[in-house]
Amino acid sequence: MNTQEITTYVTNPAITIQEKGEYLEWQLFDWLNKNGFTPSKTTYQDQFGNIKGDGGIDLFATRLINNQRINFVIQCKCYVSSRSKINDIVIQKLITRAEQYNSYGILFCYDLSRLSNNALKMVNEHPKILMFDINTIHNMIAQLSELILINSVLNDQLILTKSVRSWIKIDHIDNLVELGGISIKASGISGLELKTFQ
Repeated sequence: MNTQEITTYVTNPAITIQEKGEYLEWQLFDWLNKNGFTPSKTTYQDQFGNIKGDGGIDLFATRLINNQRINFVIQCKCYVSSRSKINDIVIQKLITRAEQYNSYGILFCYDLSRLSNNALKMVNEHPKILMFDINTIHNMIAQLSELILINSVLNDQLILTKSVRSWIKIDHIDNLVELGGISIKASGISGLELKTFQ
């Protein structure tokens, strides 16, 4: 990704906000394509061809990481002005979509310093939401490999031993949502422990 070329384009006052946003989305689309992802771009247009919004997702992508097919929902934000802030509403939409599609959520922006404090806190508290900008996008593959590697090691142990037992201990949990006896969502979790043994 050519950061100098991107900066030159998005800081040009003659370029509209919409054009800057589209440009950044296509830059990420191309980068994902070149780095082993299968991306697709989302748009919703009315009967006149006007883009009416994307419901919180600009791109979908999949990639094979450590022999697992992983899905991603991606929101791009091209906020250039230091006065512009990516707020917690943007992050909440991304979290909602990531949970809806059982995916990792990725916020990709021009500059990560544009996140509000609340938005940054939300990203840091959610294990399946990641963030990158034009200067850190090159760390994405390594970071994803580390996240998935933990699951792969556990899966490998289960396959090799076939007699691994495990337990989960939770000291406190709020807002637990269940569907058919399966817990699907919770918040306020503390004292979480996972132990596996033969």
